[in-house]
Amino acid sequence: MALYHATRGERATVVEMRWSAGVTARPKGTLERLRTAVDEHFERSPRSSFSAVVEPGIRAGASLPALRELGVTSLCVIFENDWSAATAYLAAARDMGFVAVEAKVCAESKGTSLGRQLDALIASEPTRIVLPSARMHSAVSHLLDAGYVCIARNVLAIPADSHAIAHRQGRLTRQPYGYSSRPVGAVLALGQQAIGYIGPLYYQNHRLPRHYFSALGRGKLPVERGLHLTHEDLTRLAVIGSLSANLFVDIAAIEAIYKIDFRQYFDVEWKALSEFLRIGVLTLDSMCLALTPTGRLCCDDVCRVFDQRARLLAEHTPQPGLL
Repeated sequence: MALYHATRGERATVVEMRWSAGVTARPKGTLERLRTAVDEHFERSPRSSFSAVVEPGIRAGASLPALRELGVTSLCVIFENDWSAATAYLAAARDMGFVAVEAKVCAESKGTSLGRQLDALIASEPTRIVLPSARMHSAVSHLLDAGYVCIARNVLAIPADSHAIAHRQGRLTRQPYGYSSRPVGAVLALGQQAIGYIGPLYYQNHRLPRHYFSALGRGKLPVERGLHLTHEDLTRLAVIGSLSANLFVDIAAIEAIYKIDFRQYFDVEWKALSEFLRIGVLTLDSMCLALTPTGRLCCDDVCRVFDQRARLLAEHTPQPGLL
């Protein structure tokens, strides 16, 4: 943080802060020192949000009261190895008055039917639920019946949730750390492997501890690699991001912002969408590309149509020969 502060020459204003599960697993004293360092090197907006990811049953870390004391406003609770512990933790967080409590389902609980798992999850009243895949048809139906609404490719939320409101207004965005209801101009990534961006420049910190700490020891930013996005990259990113977060693309807005004729610019992609149109998973005209309720389950497939870098990589990757 001190290096970023020194490089910038002033304290950057932070509108969102997010601590990973690795951070929240630290003792309270460590987190207090971290929070102090954040306040020393950054300026926090009065209306900023502060979210933390926790993995109950696996990591001890700071208690719920400690996280509240540190200023955490929203929690993301991981459901993977111990569903009972995660459910109890989430319910307790709701009772403590966190603004939003998200359940991130990474794996189904073993030895219990999916329906019973979801019933227990719903009873703990999370404001948002992130599924491991958009193709979990039965889980999506179960949650829709319980009053949740689909707000992104694999995310459901209660209608009053801030992300649900942003989705309805077409301003939900997809970020390296998840979804955001706020306009984000830069994501400053701190820690090993973390991915961030400043304008069109995306970067990733060193993945190996020895390289990460060696860079810090030499007074260097611990960046391992980066990618400067072209105009085409940014255009495609906007299309894919809108599809993932809002399930539609405002073609007129894309044309105005990126100075293109959408139909002509994406001629190859437009033709590739014909099969999706035929099976009824999307609607398409000169003004809007939108996924149907069924089409949400195919969101990743539609996004891949616009992912030119992934397509080129696949085309140039040698395929193993048959024996």
